[in-house]
Amino acid sequence: MIMKKQAKQTLNNQKNLKLSKNIELNPTKELKFAVINYLNNQFKVHLGEKIVFPYIEKMDENEKIVFDQILMNNDAIGNPYIKSFVVIAQCLKQEIKDKKIIVFKYKSKKNYRVKTGHRQKGTLLQIIEFKNNYQAK
Repeated sequence: MIMKKQAKQTLNNQKNLKLSKNIELNPTKELKFAVINYLNNQFKVHLGEKIVFPYIEKMDENEKIVFDQILMNNDAIGNPYIKSFVVIAQCLKQEIKDKKIIVFKYKSKKNYRVKTGHRQKGTLLQIIEFKNNYQAK
């Protein structure tokens, strides 16, 4: 019994070694993702990605927005935020409505039934670029 466990462990270790040998480190890698803090919500964004944020008032279509509260990217982890690093996004659509949520209230034996619905507003943004060493104007 013990021999079988040891044999399985050695096989697993060999598989892990094979996987680790195939990993190549690229010193000229580009920033692949960032984690943004916006209105106490965290969003993991990638370059060129379209993402729905909570509704942003007073924003026109094709207007750019700069996010400076970056919690982490694939190179660094902030304490609490990464200084001089920003994510720039462009507004594609000002007002988008999310799926309808049905709220049904019911009390047994009281003939109480209330059905309502809600659609949350959002803003569609596209991540344009990541900027390092950014100086606010």
